[in-house]
Order: sequence, then C-alpha cells, then structure tokens
Amino acid sequence: NNSEVILSDNLTASLNALSTDGISIVFITGGTHETFSRFTDMPGFVSLANYGLSLCDKTGVHLLKQAQPYRETMGELFDRLSLWLPTSIDIENRGVSIVLNYGGVLDHGKARKGLTRLLEETECLDRFNIVNHKNVMYVLPPVCLTSATLVAQLKQRFNFESVLLFGL
Repeated sequence: NNSEVILSDNLTASLNALSTDGISIVFITGGTHETFSRFTDMPGFVSLANYGLSLCDKTGVHLLKQAQPYRETMGELFDRLSLWLPTSIDIENRGVSIVLNYGGVLDHGKARKGLTRLLEETECLDRFNIVNHKNVMYVLPPVCLTSATLVAQLKQRFNFESVLLFGL
C-alpha cells in the first residue's frame, strides 16, 4: 500500500548520519515514492518506485526510459480493465503500469484467479510482466527490472561511491 515505511528512530538517525557522511541511500519499492517521502531531505537520497519504473531524486520524478513508450498502451489497457472489474477491486493507472488491488475481497484466491483469467483474456499475460504481491497485482511493461540491473543503472547515473540499498 502507499502508507509510509515505519523505521525506528534509531535507524532513521543512522540513515541520516550515513547520508551526511556521503553514503547514498536508495529505496526500492513496488509502491509509490510517497512511501519514502520523509527521507527526501537526506543528501544522496534516491527512491525507485513502481518496481523500478520511476525514479525520484533531488531533481524530481523521472520515468525509466525503456518504459516511456508504454504510457499510451497502459492507458488504453486501464480503460478496458476498468470496464470489467468489480467495484471490490481497486484499479490504479500509474502511467506506465497498472495496479489491481484485491485486498478488499474476502476470497483472495478466487479474486487472484479471476484477475489472472481477465488478464489472459486481454492478452496481458503474453505482453506484460505480471507481479502478484500481498493481494496486489501489478501489470508492468516488458522491460528488464531486476535488482542487479537497477543498481547498475543507478551507479552509472549517479556515480555512487558508497550506497545503502533498501527494499525489494
């Protein structure tokens, strides 16, 4: 969900001290950048949200270059899925991905199977990456988003000397 990450005061103070000493702090989440909003004032702070499709740094929020061509496709898919989903399943368009939250449905297994069938009928299973995590299904563009790839791209972009990585 989009709730803020809860870290102990000691860990937060340690992260701030490390950041002040020049260590970059990188958070990776399937959620949104708001999850880590209280850390954005730290020097060297970077967050990767939406499973690495979106990056937030001191200059703002940026989309992964390889994902940008999927904006229009995801918008069209969002419109199609919105027509067929029951009201008990929340759908969110995040620009280059779609989030289907079935946490409010009593039978999570049945909801997951129904969503899988719907995604199969709309040919999503063949065209997109599907991630299911904690009663939330993510429809992501077919780009390489492994942790190793993301960290390598971050090191190249920001010239990190020392980095502390949190997240998925």
